[in-house]
Amino acid sequence: MFDPRGPIRFATPPEQFQTLFGLLDAPTPDWDRMAAEIVRTPGLLHRLLCALPLEGERLAANLADEASERLRRLGPELMQVWLLTEIDRCCSHADQARECHSRALEVAERARQLAYERAYDYPDEAYLSGLWHVLPELLLPPDRPSGQMSPAQRAETLAALASGCGVAAPLVDAYLFCEAMAEQREGAHPLVGLLWEALADRGVPNAAADRPDATPGGGSEAMPAESGIESSQTTPTSDLPSAPQAGPLAKTTTRSNTLQFSALRGWIRVAFRGLSHGALDERFTIALRLLCHAGTPLIIYADENDHLRMLELGGRPALREYFDELDQHVDHETSIIALALRNSTPTSRFELRGRPGRAVSDWHVARWLQRDGIVCVPLRLESHRAVAVIGSDSQTDTGSDICRLCIELASEAANACLELQHQARLQARIRAELQQRFEQHARKIVHEANNPLTVLKSYLSVMPERHPEAGTLNDEVRLLQDELDRLGALLRQIGQPALEVNEAPRCDVTQLVRDMQALYAESLFGRRGIHFELRSSGAVTLAAMPESVLKQVMINLWRNAAEALQPGKRFSVVLPGFVLVNGIRCIEIRVIDNGPGLPAERFDQLLTPATSGKGGTHQGLGLSIVGELLGKWNASMLCRSHPGSGTSFQLLVPAVESS
Repeated sequence: MFDPRGPIRFATPPEQFQTLFGLLDAPTPDWDRMAAEIVRTPGLLHRLLCALPLEGERLAANLADEASERLRRLGPELMQVWLLTEIDRCCSHADQARECHSRALEVAERARQLAYERAYDYPDEAYLSGLWHVLPELLLPPDRPSGQMSPAQRAETLAALASGCGVAAPLVDAYLFCEAMAEQREGAHPLVGLLWEALADRGVPNAAADRPDATPGGGSEAMPAESGIESSQTTPTSDLPSAPQAGPLAKTTTRSNTLQFSALRGWIRVAFRGLSHGALDERFTIALRLLCHAGTPLIIYADENDHLRMLELGGRPALREYFDELDQHVDHETSIIALALRNSTPTSRFELRGRPGRAVSDWHVARWLQRDGIVCVPLRLESHRAVAVIGSDSQTDTGSDICRLCIELASEAANACLELQHQARLQARIRAELQQRFEQHARKIVHEANNPLTVLKSYLSVMPERHPEAGTLNDEVRLLQDELDRLGALLRQIGQPALEVNEAPRCDVTQLVRDMQALYAESLFGRRGIHFELRSSGAVTLAAMPESVLKQVMINLWRNAAEALQPGKRFSVVLPGFVLVNGIRCIEIRVIDNGPGLPAERFDQLLTPATSGKGGTHQGLGLSIVGELLGKWNASMLCRSHPGSGTSFQLLVPAVESS
């Protein structure tokens, strides 16, 4: 989980850093230009792809795009931190780095050119094979000069380095076969021959040319057991560097000075601010891989009740659930995690893979991290006591540069995560308070509105008795009372959660439209001098939609037409019958007018809430409500509008299937 030696580093010319720092000074980083520089720098490109592997992707002509996308995810602040941590170590071998870089670019460009000439489908894969062939010479600090490596050791070192970046298998094989004999190359993957020829064209010697007995993966020297790289595809070699050892796990030989570390701390603080939780989690993971060659530690903090909680960092939702179920308190007697929180002192415990002793909770955590032990390092948080729990198989020097950098990243990411949690709780509390105030206000409005509604209904109920001479008055009063009931139901829904309508999910469309004609034709159209017309085929039209929903749809369309039409114009409702829509039997309802038509900008966003051009109390919500109601009941609507000629709406409502 944590390697105290940090990531493998390669010598890089100082001018490469100067170019990249210059590009970072721009107000808006030019990621594509930075990526173009990175793909010309073998060591930096390897570091980037090692932190964000390709996962076996083939490279046709998109290496620069892959690098640019990874730099964007890293961000300018962590890019600064990365370059600052690299420059001191990488520039110490400047002359060697310049010579190797020049040779690497020559071979890389020649390999890509050969790929084009031979119609190889992945030219950037060929380019990368040539660019990275110098990596053994650029390793820092060298275990021994690369010239002392046997050809087989050098080939396997290259293969291990490439495999750690998740490149496609043919590129790893090309390095394993770069010392092969001619007859072996003939049956190998095309990339093997491309790399061989690119190396030969640039005068780079292949040892196999001088050793007839050479075989891929072979060599006269035995390969040591340990290395600095793990690979599932190749056997790593000991020629990868490791830091000088002073104990089970070593301190680095040089310690960052206070000024430099303060600069890094400033960039790190900015890097994790203003991100969403998902982006924060991803950037924290990337930073640990790139800068520390480490996995993400568990961040454990004490909440306001001194219970131990795990932050949502590192993409481990299952572990967070497991840890919370342990229900530990900061005063836990046997847990070193609780001890580190209480004392703000680094603590560790090992040999936890066997049967648990008294510290059962620590034993669980070590097992979940698949390590022999855990190291707990206090974090520098603004609002909580917290520790980073690092899975390890041996003692870790918490004062090393790499460990300090890891803890700094964890501290700032945890601060940002806790701030996001605080903001989320604050917003939830504000929303709850606003909802409560709104519901109280809505209840007052509903109470006051019900009073005149009750008076109106009472008055209407005695109208037929006062005017017995009006034979149709009973029917008209019934329609008005139904509308008042519908208005009361709508008022009661104010401030309440959206609930399913407790109403039969069907209605007679013809009867509904006739009732609406009796109630609204005169008030909406007749009084304005607009001619209203209803045409019906007379077919039985039972729609699979509640009556109140279809009535609300129709009222919105009718009212919009009435407000748009001038005296003398015509408004028609047509019920032609049934039509099949995608194999579903639907009732067709047409609403047609010969008015001015819809404005072009409104027609393009017909069902989107928009500012009304009618002024007054109009809010521009009618058609958006229509679209929402129709969609909820699997109905649809088509609109046709011509400037100066009118507008028509065609409603297609699923019919009730007859038994």
